[in-house]
Amino acid sequence: MELIRLLHPREYDKHAKRFRSSCFTNSSDKTGISLIDLTCVRTRRTPVCLHIERYYPGVVGEPITYWRIPADLPSDAQVEETVSDTGDPCHRQLVGLSNNRSTKFFKRSCRPEDIRICQDGNPIPCNQQSLETIFLQ
Repeated sequence: MELIRLLHPREYDKHAKRFRSSCFTNSSDKTGISLIDLTCVRTRRTPVCLHIERYYPGVVGEPITYWRIPADLPSDAQVEETVSDTGDPCHRQLVGLSNNRSTKFFKRSCRPEDIRICQDGNPIPCNQQSLETIFLQ
């Protein structure tokens, strides 16, 4: 299972030149951390950027940005299938992590090369320079 986490552009810290760790904390209703199963999206034969636009129009900013989460989630984390409020069948919840633990995981694991930005409907890989160019404008 390949998982992604949406990253809102307003969460990019211009001084630290990275996304804030608050991007990867439990929701305020304590249901977990909202993710999208990229494998599920692919089986539906929908381009990921279109899928995100369709199911998360009120959540994402411009440009649509997401983090491809590494496969090595913390051992105490569990991924649960849940349908989103917008009906996304590929929505998942990451549960079992405290905000402190999830923040540490994000800081250790979120690298620029794992971030994608949707451009003309296609996911474009990033690097530190491209992130700074896009988000420091």
